[in-house]
Amino acid sequence: MNSAIKQHRRHIHYVDHTLQKWLLLALVVMEAILVSLAIWALYKALGTIIDEEMYRIHYSANTRLLPLLIKEGSVVLGWMLLVNLLALFIADRIWAIFVHGILKKLARLMLASQNLDFTNHDSIRSNHTVLEQALMWRSTEAMRLKKRRGIILSLPRALPASAEARAELAAELEQLQPSRQ
Repeated sequence: MNSAIKQHRRHIHYVDHTLQKWLLLALVVMEAILVSLAIWALYKALGTIIDEEMYRIHYSANTRLLPLLIKEGSVVLGWMLLVNLLALFIADRIWAIFVHGILKKLARLMLASQNLDFTNHDSIRSNHTVLEQALMWRSTEAMRLKKRRGIILSLPRALPASAEARAELAAELEQLQPSRQ
């Protein structure tokens, strides 16, 4: 494949380091706090169960300790699962809002480009590589259109009489043709 074509091929990036770094950090901190709280809750609950069994005056053979331990463990694990699912939902909403914001700005740029409005859009900050590439493409297109406008404005109003002048005019008109790649 031609290296010029390879250079301009689109690449799909599923990683956005700016946002994902903070989301990952928040999830790790939340998970550390959650595990600490779960260990503390299990320590308290299981300590109470074991103390009740150890200091019982009358021993009962039908008291089953394992179901009590499993019940307390299941409650703590259920709460951990619920908090993790809630955190994943919140992270997903933050990610969706971030992506929607980028796509909204990109759509505004593309609509302006479709309407051949290549004026500067200072309100759109390029906080993402997609927006940076779109703004670079727009500036390139604006320069190209400005060059073509200059060529068009320099064209004579009527067809020249001499063959030599027509050849020069044909060369100028050739510059207006889109470049073939």
